Amino acid sequence: MCEKRQKKRPLFVFAGQSNMMGAAVYPPTEKLDIGDSYEYKHKPRRFGAKHGDFTLANFDCGEFSYYDLSAAYPDGKEGKSTLNHYWNNTYFCPAMCNLRSDEEKSVTPFVDFSESDYVPGPSTPPYFAAEWEKLGNKCAYIHVAKGAAPITHFLIDHDPSDPKAFAAADYFRAKVRDFFADASEKFKDEDTSDRVFVWLQGESDVSLSRESYESKLCELYDEVFALGCNYFFIIRVGYWGDERIRNIIRAQEDFCRTRENAYIITRACSFMPFFGQDESKWFISPPSEEYRECRDSFFGFPNQHVNAKGHALIAKRLAQNAERVLNENLPPEIEEENVKGI
Repeated sequence: MCEKRQKKRPLFVFAGQSNMMGAAVYPPTEKLDIGDSYEYKHKPRRFGAKHGDFTLANFDCGEFSYYDLSAAYPDGKEGKSTLNHYWNNTYFCPAMCNLRSDEEKSVTPFVDFSESDYVPGPSTPPYFAAEWEKLGNKCAYIHVAKGAAPITHFLIDHDPSDPKAFAAADYFRAKVRDFFADASEKFKDEDTSDRVFVWLQGESDVSLSRESYESKLCELYDEVFALGCNYFFIIRVGYWGDERIRNIIRAQEDFCRTRENAYIITRACSFMPFFGQDESKWFISPPSEEYRECRDSFFGFPNQHVNAKGHALIAKRLAQNAERVLNENLPPEIEEENVKGI
């Protein structure tokens, strides 16, 4: 009698800084058609529950993972915390949007928001889940990102003078471990052996040399593989107002050439123009229309982050290449290089 083959449900760890977090001006307007893909919320575990929650993938992506639960929830109950300033008070935070007035082209600083009053913004993971299901697949994922976080935010071996960063690295590992454990139990009749780390980060590390950033990527690779990941996907970082970001891009490309199961999964983010940029200094040829207006700064706002259009494009490329790597045992098909000097 033939052995019944398990259905595949890969587990994805989406990690990085603001563009992985999701920090656009406008809220998403699309209605995603998602039927069997889930995001893991870790908060219940932090309050003593045996398991975290698996919620159907949607635009309420990520969570306020506060450093100090007693400060965030002074009455001792979960609820929705009113503690704002995510940078000072959280390990990681959710996708947010910050539109204040469309007429005045004004925004609210992201640090003003708390768990109780933020508006969910567009981000790559829910768009990815929708694209992944269009290809006949399903998944589960976690979102662990924070605006302005350097790569050391995720690394154990870094400056001991920053105890919060040490705590963030520890918490990152705890959330990944609990996600994998709870997913193995919830989806015990499915194949969850593909465990994919997806990285979009580097904007905060432009002062690092190519060699230094690549060395830290290698540390991160070793750490996430020790946690159980078996693939390392990089959404290549884009221009962020400083052309030294080329060193980070070179490091990401070199890293993926030398590490097993590490891939540049899409270069799309690198091809999205930055409002006010001298494109002739950055691009080999003018980017096509699909890459344009992928930041809400092009609509008059002081916010250069990737917007809904950009996240949807990144997610589509990610899904197409994840299909090749995970299901077809083929290398990704990467966009032809269009950044000078790489």
